[in-house]
Amino acid sequence: MDILKRINFADRLPVWGFSFGVVNQSLDISPRSFGSLLISNWLYMTLIHATFCAWNDILDAHIDAFAARTAVRPLPSGRCSILTALIWFCVQFVIANIAIWNLLGPATYYSVVPIFALATLYPLAKRSLPWPQLALAPIVLWPVFVGWISASSRLDLTICGPLFLAYAAWTVYFDTA
Repeated sequence: MDILKRINFADRLPVWGFSFGVVNQSLDISPRSFGSLLISNWLYMTLIHATFCAWNDILDAHIDAFAARTAVRPLPSGRCSILTALIWFCVQFVIANIAIWNLLGPATYYSVVPIFALATLYPLAKRSLPWPQLALAPIVLWPVFVGWISASSRLDLTICGPLFLAYAAWTVYFDTA
C-alpha cells in the first residue's frame, strides 16, 4: 500500500485516459491486453516524469542551493556533477523513448512528443511567468490524451477535453495554493 502513496498523481493520468478510451469506444479487449496496456501507460509516464525531474534539477541546481529544503539534493550539495546529471537525463530520455515506441506503438509515441517539448521549457517558465502553473498544467494533463490514443486511434475531445481542462484547473489551483 505504501507504494501506491508514492505514485505521483501525473503518473496515473495516462491510465485514466486509457481506461476512459477503452470504455468510451466499447473496445473488445482481453483482460491480459488491458492489463498490459494499463501498465505500459503508467510506465511511460513514470519514465518521462523521472527524466524531466532530472532536467528540472539540472536547470535549478544553482537556485536549489539557496533553499534549505532543496540544498541537500545531489546537484546543489555537490554529490553529483552537472555532467553526470546530464548523462543520466539522456539515458533516461532514451529509455523512455524506446519504452514508449515498443510498448505503445508509433501513434502513441507521436502523441507524447508535445510533453517532451513542454517539459523541456517548464523550468524556464518558472523564471519568466508569474504563474508557471499555467505551463505545468498541460504537461501534467497531456497524458490523458496519450492514454486515450493508446486505447483507440480516435481521440474524442468531447470527453478528453473537459477532463483535461478540469484537471488543468485543479493543477493550477493546487500548485498555487
